[in-house]
Amino acid sequence: MADAVLERDPNHAAVSGGVTDDANKYTEPLRVDPTTKRLKVTATTTDLIGTQTRSVAAVSVDNTLGGVSIVTADSTIKSFILYNNGTATVFLGPSGVTAANGLPLAAGSSFRESNINIALYGITAGSTENVRVMLIKEA
Repeated sequence: MADAVLERDPNHAAVSGGVTDDANKYTEPLRVDPTTKRLKVTATTTDLIGTQTRSVAAVSVDNTLGGVSIVTADSTIKSFILYNNGTATVFLGPSGVTAANGLPLAAGSSFRESNINIALYGITAGSTENVRVMLIKEA
C-alpha cells in the first residue's frame, strides 16, 4: 500500500487515505461524513453466539470469611459484568479470597469477563457493599 495512488469517493471528492486487504489492488477510500466530520463505517455482523438471556441481580458483599459468592461456575454463562454500587472497595477472587489477596474493585467501578467458566467471590474490609451483576447466558 505504500506506493498506492489515493482514490476518490463516488462523488469524486478527494480522500485522505484508504484501506486494503493487501491482496487487493484496489484501495478502498476512507469516507468522511460532511455533516458530522466522522468516518463513515459500514459493517456486517453475524450472531455466532446463538440465543442469549440476560439477567441482573444485586449481591450484598461483606467480610464473611472465604468471601461471598457473586458468580457461580456455569458453562452457559458467556459473559458477566460486575459494578460496585457501594461506597467501599470490594475484593474479588476465588473461594477463600481475602482483602489482602483479592483484586480490588473500587466503589463506582466495573469489571467484565467473557468466555471463561469460573466461580467468583467477593469480600470487603469490613462494611457491607452492594455489587450489581449482569449475566449473559446462552439459552
